[in-house]
Amino acid sequence: MKLFERVTTNNAFNEQELNRLITNMEENLTSLVAGKSEGAEAYILSLQQQQEEDGFWSVFQDRSVPADIRVAYLYHPTYLASAFLMAYLLKNPEASEQFPGFRETLFKGLQASTGRKFLGAFGDEGIRYETLDIFIRAGLGEFIKSYPTLCTPFTQLIQEILAELICRIKEEKTEDHELKVLNKGATPQYRGEASFGGLTPIMRGKIEALITDLAISEGTLVFVYGTLMTGRANHDHFLKNSIMMGEGRLFGFALYELGSYPGIKPKKKGQVLGELYLVDQRTLDRLDMLEGNGSLYDRVDVEVLGHPSHTYMAQTYVYKGRIKADKLVTMMDQPWGKKKQAGLKIVCKHRCCCFTTMIQQRFRV
Repeated sequence: MKLFERVTTNNAFNEQELNRLITNMEENLTSLVAGKSEGAEAYILSLQQQQEEDGFWSVFQDRSVPADIRVAYLYHPTYLASAFLMAYLLKNPEASEQFPGFRETLFKGLQASTGRKFLGAFGDEGIRYETLDIFIRAGLGEFIKSYPTLCTPFTQLIQEILAELICRIKEEKTEDHELKVLNKGATPQYRGEASFGGLTPIMRGKIEALITDLAISEGTLVFVYGTLMTGRANHDHFLKNSIMMGEGRLFGFALYELGSYPGIKPKKKGQVLGELYLVDQRTLDRLDMLEGNGSLYDRVDVEVLGHPSHTYMAQTYVYKGRIKADKLVTMMDQPWGKKKQAGLKIVCKHRCCCFTTMIQQRFRV
């Protein structure tokens, strides 16, 4: 196996040389997965010695380059190095302990790998599946089951991606006439839509096998925009154990302040910021009770823009009562609660300053 190398910032950008370094890393991973481990120890030492402080292994160190070049020569080699260490740990758990700081090196690499959620430049989804394939080859399923807490952010990202793919597969099987989508066509479409549909049968098979292996179950995708969001009053009680799919944007609706909670209403050019969660049936039933489904709110089918390359079919709660136009929450003040939190910080800062002044006056000599 060849040692890890990088081009220093003193050297001009040379795509052919950079691709050669990437090829070396790919061949090392392929050899290890095939059971050929000669030279692996020296390669691991070179990875440990040259890992950057933030966990990356860049083959070209100038990070001021365009996003697509950063993905190719900063993130891609980091995926390959992390996958190699993952495979080595699974194949040689005892031998890995002979390297001081082995797991710390792997942890930092995996954490760095989550930076773009495996997406390419401008949300290119094709890169995500290529990256997922790298880790699947290294034994991703076995790794998540054996070492789920070695790098929690990485484990959570894999769960989110697989939950998302379950939703994609479910959407493919759902006929358009089965859903009455209130904001159909209001959401901008992005090029990533075609990436999933263009997966080869082999790659789809790998993904479906991984979903089964990790027991990622189907559920209902729900878009929340108020007290159920992260850090808000009802989040921990209702959604703490659900899979968060990330932030989302709902088009064709507007957000209104109703007092201690908000509500949404259809509005042609409106937008609402919120979060997407995959919930099981029990959680969905509890959400229906909380929202007063059918009386105070209606749970409806909607399109929600997730990361910049996919529109999800989800459900959300639409307020049934009357609203006042002057209670509109603008995009500047979203997500809901943002303005209140900012005001609270100002109040706390003001009170702190007053308290400090009072103490100074009381104990002034």
